[in-house]
Amino acid sequence: MDLLVDGDLTLRRAVPADAPDVVEVYNEADIQHWMLWEPEVVDEAEALANIARSEEAWAEGSWAVFRIVVGGHVVGGANLHFLPYDVAEASYFLRASARGRGIATRALLMLTDWSFRERGQARVFLRCNPENTASRALAERGGFTYEGLERRSAAYPDGRRFDSCVYSMLPAERVAIRPATLDDAAFLTDTAIEATRDQGRFPADVDLAEYRAGFLDWTLEQLRDEVPDSVTSVVTAYGADVGRLRVVRTGDLVELAGLQLLPAHQGRGIGTRIIRDLMAEAAATGRGFGLSVEKDNPRARALYERLGLVVVGDEGDDPGEHVMRLPRTSG
Repeated sequence: MDLLVDGDLTLRRAVPADAPDVVEVYNEADIQHWMLWEPEVVDEAEALANIARSEEAWAEGSWAVFRIVVGGHVVGGANLHFLPYDVAEASYFLRASARGRGIATRALLMLTDWSFRERGQARVFLRCNPENTASRALAERGGFTYEGLERRSAAYPDGRRFDSCVYSMLPAERVAIRPATLDDAAFLTDTAIEATRDQGRFPADVDLAEYRAGFLDWTLEQLRDEVPDSVTSVVTAYGADVGRLRVVRTGDLVELAGLQLLPAHQGRGIGTRIIRDLMAEAAATGRGFGLSVEKDNPRARALYERLGLVVVGDEGDDPGEHVMRLPRTSG
């Protein structure tokens, strides 16, 4: 999908009717300066040529060129340059009359979320001139991580070179947890089924309709607060619902009772981020952290072991599961 909408803000591809707006935006001197464009007057013919080039880039798959539209008018641009290894470089600009309202920050995050959600990018980064304090502040407001200074990595049209500040974001850094409601029951059930199916852990003779009905009933019990100490949540990432989380909290333990992600969103650091946050919660509240993992799920067990958990026994009610705990540190 190449139409992104957030309230009064739209990111979309350019159309020829945008040419008059493009002329006004592209002729602003500070935009030309920070975007490293030649300081020249852009007329309607060049605006139309620019729109044509942006469509060529879409067709080639080398760039995603979005126009920032507010009130029916183009007020800037937000772009992604696709690089090897599922990495993309973001860039953005906004005309002076549209600044100071958070539009550029929202546009950058919409662009970044789209790249994670629709394009499967593993990393989005941006570069900006150290003297461009507004752009640096925008990246930091958006939650991008400052990585450091690239020395003499860019140049003005006249050949003068300068350093670049590098900021980046990874998919797991756009993860959140929201309380689940009864309306989420079907999504939570289907997510658990899809994750289990992807792991190849359903018996060949399983009756999926019967299994789904039972799991849906169990989920509804959780959402009606009929399961003591249990909280079930929806995992969201980059603007989409991507998983199910259930946590049981008692006086001495924070227990991960269930974490399933839709297959398309696995292997991107989301689960690791959630588990680390739960570990931090347990440590901050003086409780232990643990979970149970099915013995036929070696992929999950390997993740938990990388995070420092160890097997301490088998689940009493279910001999098909290992009980794992995070060793407490002394001191």
